Amino acid sequence: MRAIVLQLTFLLAIPMITIYPHVGVYMYYWFTWLNPHRVVWGLLNLDWGKIIALMTIIFIFLSREEKKYPLSAISIFTVIFFVWTSFTTFVAKYPDHAFQAYTDWLKVFVMMSVTTILIRDRLRLHGLIWIVCISMAFWGVKSGVFTLITGGNYHVLGPEKSAIFGTNEIARAFMMSIPLMYYLALQSRHKYVRWAMLIVTGLTVMGMIGTTSRTVFAVFALMAVFWWMRSKNKLKLAVVAVLTLSVLFLVLPKERLSGLFEKHQTSTEIEGDSSFQHRVKIWNYIVDELAGKSPIVGGGFKSVLREARMEPHSNYFQVLGEHGYVGLAIYLFLGVTALLQTNRIYNQTKNDPELTWARDLAQMLQLSFIGYFAAGVTKNHAFFEMYYMQLAMVIVLDRIISNTTVKDHLKAPKNLFSAKK
Repeated sequence: MRAIVLQLTFLLAIPMITIYPHVGVYMYYWFTWLNPHRVVWGLLNLDWGKIIALMTIIFIFLSREEKKYPLSAISIFTVIFFVWTSFTTFVAKYPDHAFQAYTDWLKVFVMMSVTTILIRDRLRLHGLIWIVCISMAFWGVKSGVFTLITGGNYHVLGPEKSAIFGTNEIARAFMMSIPLMYYLALQSRHKYVRWAMLIVTGLTVMGMIGTTSRTVFAVFALMAVFWWMRSKNKLKLAVVAVLTLSVLFLVLPKERLSGLFEKHQTSTEIEGDSSFQHRVKIWNYIVDELAGKSPIVGGGFKSVLREARMEPHSNYFQVLGEHGYVGLAIYLFLGVTALLQTNRIYNQTKNDPELTWARDLAQMLQLSFIGYFAAGVTKNHAFFEMYYMQLAMVIVLDRIISNTTVKDHLKAPKNLFSAKK
C-alpha cells in the first residue's frame, strides 16, 4: 500500500515538475534525505534521485523560468573545484573506481547548481528548508524516541543502502540539519508549529546522541558553545543545555556515557588512543605516498582506499590524497568563503527588522558549516551532499538580500508555485 502511494505521488509530481521545475528540486532532496523508497516494499530498485535530477534538468530548458546562474564567490569556487576534480578523475590512478565516485559527485554538483538557479525567492527557499527538515525530522524523531525507549542500549542507524546509513553518516546529517530545524522554530508564526519544531529539534538531538558518534558529539558541543556566544538568550540556552545533559545521564547507560566522554579529556589520552594513532598513520601515508608522489593532482577519487586499504578519516587528507595540494587549496578556500559570506550576511541584516529571518538563517547555516568543518578533521565526508546543498542556500540567500531590487525579492509570491515569466 505504501509503495502504491509513493508511486502515485511520484507520478503526480511529474506534471508539476514540467510546469514548475523547482518542484523537482524539492522532490530530489525529499528522496535524498527521507529515502521513502527505502521504507516501502514493492518499489522498483532504481536510483530515483538521479531520475528526478535528470527530469528536473530537462524541464528547466522547456519551462519559461529564468535560467540565470548566480555568480558569487561560493559558486565560482565550487565550479573551480568541480573542474579540478573532473581533471583529476581524467588522470586518476584507478579510473574505474574514480569514475564511479565522480558520477555521484557530478550529481551533487549539478543539483547544487540547479538549486541556485530555480530557488530564487524567500518563499521557495523556505519551501526547500521545510522539505529538508521534514525529511530529516522523520529519522530524527524516530531515532530520538528509540534512544529514549531503549535507554541508549542500541546504536542508531539511517535507512539502508543510503548515503546516511552508517552511524557517523546519520549523525552528521542530524548535526547539520538541527540548526535548520531550530531556524524554522524561530520563524514560525504559529505557536503550535513553533513548539512542534522545538520538540522535533530536541528529539533529533537525542537521536544524534543515540548514534554514539564521539566525533559528532564533541563537535556538536563546540557548535553549542558558539551558538551560546552569538545568542542574545544565553540564560535560556544554558538552561536547555543543563536539561539535555540531565536527560542524558538519566537515560543513557553508564557504559554508553563513558563511550561518549572518554578519550576527549587530555592530550595524553589522545596520544594513547589506538584509533587516533591509526588515523595519524593513514595521514602520514597520504602525505608521503599519494601527495608526495603526485602533489599536484593526487591519485583521483578512491585512490586512498585502494592504496592504503582504509578510509582517509579526514576531509582534508581525503581531498589532499585524491586531488592533490591544488584540490585541497580550492576546497579550503571554498570553506573559508562560506564562513565569510554567512558572516557578512549576518552583519548586513542584524539591524534590519525586515531581514531578521535572513540574519537567523545566515547564523544557522554558519553554525552548520562550523560543525561540518570541525567533524571533517577526523571523519572523511568531503563530498557530503548536505554541505553543498547548504552552500546553495547561502548563494540564494545572498542573492535575495544583495539584489538591487531587494524589496521585490522580499515580497514573497502569492504561492509556492508562482513562476517568473
